[in-house]
Amino acid sequence: MSNSGKMTVGIVGASGYGGVQLIRLLLDHPKVEIVYLGGDSSAGKPYAELYPHLGHCVDLTIEPIDLNVIASRCEIVFLGLPNGLACDMAPQLIEKGCKVLDLSADYRFKDLDTYTTWYKKIAAIALLLQPPFMAYQNYIEMKFEKHN
Repeated sequence: MSNSGKMTVGIVGASGYGGVQLIRLLLDHPKVEIVYLGGDSSAGKPYAELYPHLGHCVDLTIEPIDLNVIASRCEIVFLGLPNGLACDMAPQLIEKGCKVLDLSADYRFKDLDTYTTWYKKIAAIALLLQPPFMAYQNYIEMKFEKHN
């Protein structure tokens, strides 16, 4: 928690469509403080320059993606990256103590064969079946089944 008592949150892929929508939603959350916005091609640009309609409430600059920097500042990290990238970052962030929510398909499938068929990538995918790396959807499904 930050000094304000809010959860510190970072968003990797903040300048993409999913990142923008996520920022809009998180700005209304009373227990969230957005402390890191990461990107690749947009690194170094003020967020307000990219999205003037959010400039009055987001005074951050997009930073290069650096997992050590992210882990030092964020309790929770959202990955709004293209499919195939989160599976390389999520395990490292979790190992550094962050809670990670992936918005891509990297952790969406329970079956390894389904993922590799669609995305042609197998690096780090074996972690799909381990609880700390389960897709958020699968976690919600388990909670729902438990209560029914």
